[in-house]
Amino acid sequence: MKLYRVVILVLISTYSAVGLALPTARITIRVVDETGLPVAGANAGLVLEAPKKKGEGWGTDTSWVPGLTDAEGLFSGEGETASYVSLSAKKDGYYDVSSHFNDFTGVSGFLGFRKYEPWNPTVEMVLKKKVNPVAMYAVNMFGTKSEDYPQLPLLGRFVGFDIMANDWIVPYGLGTHADFLFKVDVERAISNTDHDVTLTLQFSNKGDGLIEYTPDIRKGKSGLRLPYHAPTSGYEAEFNKKYDNVPGVLKYSAGGNPEYDTNYFFRVRTQLDKEGLVTGGLYGKIHGDISLGNYAWLHTQKPYVVFDYYLNPNINDTNIEFDPDKNLFKNLPELQQVKNP
Repeated sequence: MKLYRVVILVLISTYSAVGLALPTARITIRVVDETGLPVAGANAGLVLEAPKKKGEGWGTDTSWVPGLTDAEGLFSGEGETASYVSLSAKKDGYYDVSSHFNDFTGVSGFLGFRKYEPWNPTVEMVLKKKVNPVAMYAVNMFGTKSEDYPQLPLLGRFVGFDIMANDWIVPYGLGTHADFLFKVDVERAISNTDHDVTLTLQFSNKGDGLIEYTPDIRKGKSGLRLPYHAPTSGYEAEFNKKYDNVPGVLKYSAGGNPEYDTNYFFRVRTQLDKEGLVTGGLYGKIHGDISLGNYAWLHTQKPYVVFDYYLNPNINDTNIEFDPDKNLFKNLPELQQVKNP
C-alpha cells in the first residue's frame, strides 16, 4: 500500500509538471449541531487547490465550490484539486466551522479522467449555536507590535498583572489588582541556541488558577474554540514553562495545531467561605498558550509575556462566550482588538 501511494504521488507530480489536469475529488459535508441533528440551509463549501500555471510563479491557486446543505445537513462538491481540500460551513445564529480532508488513499483512472479514492467520503462538521454572548475584557496579544507586549519590569521576582487594566500593577503600571503574578528566572541567556529560562505564573488568592484545555477538532475547528462555560473546580495554582537550549543539541517541535492544542480556563479574585467553598470569583479563558518572548536575549532586552485573554467581569458568572461587539476595552491598538468569540 505504501509503494502504491508513492507511485500515485509521483504520477500526480508528473502530470502537474507537464500541464495535465489534477485528479478530481468529490467530498460530501454533513453539517450537524452539537446534539447531532442535521443543520439544513447552511452555507457549505470546498476550497480546492492547484499549483500555479507555468510562468505565474510559486504557490497555489484556489477555487471555491459553494452550496447549501439539504434537509439531512448534506452538501456535496467536486473539482480538480491537489490532495488537501479545505472545508467550511456557516449559518446565521451559529459559529463558523472549518475543517479539511487529506486522507485520499490513491487515484483511479488514467489521463482522460482521474479521480481520488475514496470517492465522495463524508466529512461531518459541527456548528455551535450562538447562545448568550456577553461583554468581556478581551485582548489579542499574539501578532501585536513588540512594544505593546507586557514587558516584565523585573527578573527573579513576581510582578502582578491586572487583567482588567491590561497592565502591571503600581509602581510598574496602572493596575491595582494582582490577578496574575509572573516571574522570570534566568540560569543562562546567552543566545538563541544557549539559554535556560523559566516562566512561572502564580495567583493572588487561594482558589485562583488555570485549567488547561484542548478542543476536539475531529469535527472541525469552531469559531467558538472553548465551551460556553468555564469549570467551577479543578484550577491549578501554578504554571511553569521552561525555555532551554544547549549549543549543538537540536530540539524538535511536537507539531499539531499550536493555536488550538493548548488553551486555558482561569479563575481570579476567588472568595472562599470558612469551609473553603467558593463563594465568589471571576472566570475567563486564554486562547492559545502562555508564552515568553525575548528569553534568549535578556542581556540586552526585557522579556515579555504573551497571552490572549478574555475575562467575564460578573462575579460567579462562568459564561465565557464573548460578544466581539461588546469588548470592555475601548481603546485597544488595532492589532490587539479581538474578533473571535
